[in-house]
Amino acid sequence: MQQACIVDAVRLPRARIGKTGSKYSELRPVDMLKPLFKALTSRQPIETSLVDDVILGCNTQVDGQGANIAKTAALYAGWSDSVSGATVNRFCCSGLDAINIAASKIKSGMSDIVVAGGVEQISQVPMFKDKGDWFSNLKVMRATRFMHMGLSADLIACHLGFSREQLDAYALRSHQRATNAAELNYFSKSLVPIEENALAIDNAVRPEATSAQFEALPVAFAEALEQAKPALAAAGLEGIECRHSAGSSPALVDGAS
Repeated sequence: MQQACIVDAVRLPRARIGKTGSKYSELRPVDMLKPLFKALTSRQPIETSLVDDVILGCNTQVDGQGANIAKTAALYAGWSDSVSGATVNRFCCSGLDAINIAASKIKSGMSDIVVAGGVEQISQVPMFKDKGDWFSNLKVMRATRFMHMGLSADLIACHLGFSREQLDAYALRSHQRATNAAELNYFSKSLVPIEENALAIDNAVRPEATSAQFEALPVAFAEALEQAKPALAAAGLEGIECRHSAGSSPALVDGAS
C-alpha cells in the first residue's frame, strides 16, 4: 500500500458574513478558488497535467457552486484539461471528506497526486438553497426524521450532559486559541489572500471576547425548539433545552481551501 502525505496546504482567510455580506461577496466561487490553484503551482513546481484528480467538498452545489466546481475551478485557474475533477457533499464535513477520499485514492494506488479541499460562499449561495427533499419536502422530512443542525446540537448537548456554561467556555477557549495562533503566525504559510481584497487574516475570530459577553448572548434555537416539541415528544425526546448561542455556534463565513 502506498503512503499518502500532505505536501502543501493553502486557504483563503475566512470572511465573516454580516448584514451586508462578506469581503468575498462580490466574487464568484471560482474566483475564490483561483488564487489557491495559482499558489500551489507557484509553490510546488509541477506540471498540472501530472495531477490525477481535484476533489473539492461543497455543501450547496447550485448556482456558482454547481456544475462540478472542482473541475470548473481547475480549468478556470489555467490547469491542464487532462486533470479530472469531482465535487463531494457530506454537509459540513465535505472538505474533510474530500481530503480523506484523496488519501484513499493514493493509498490504494489509484492515484499519485491529488488536490483536495473545499469551497463555500454562503453569502451568495445560502444554506438550503439547493432545496433538497431532506429539508424542504415535509413527507420526506417526517419519514427520515430530519432535524435542523442547531436543534440537533442542543439535543446532543442535553443527552451528553453539557451545560450552557461548559459550551460557552469551550467556545471562548477556541477563540482564544485561534487568536494566539494568529499572533504567533501559525497560519502565515497557509493563508493566501486574494490580491484585490484587503482581507489578510481570518476575521471570524473574536479576539476580545469575554465569558461575560458569551453568557449574555441569548440562546439561538428557541423558536425551532418550540416548533419541534410535539415531534420530539412523539419520539420520546422530551426535556430538551436550548443551550447553544451565537457564541458557541460556528460563524457563517465565506472561504475556500
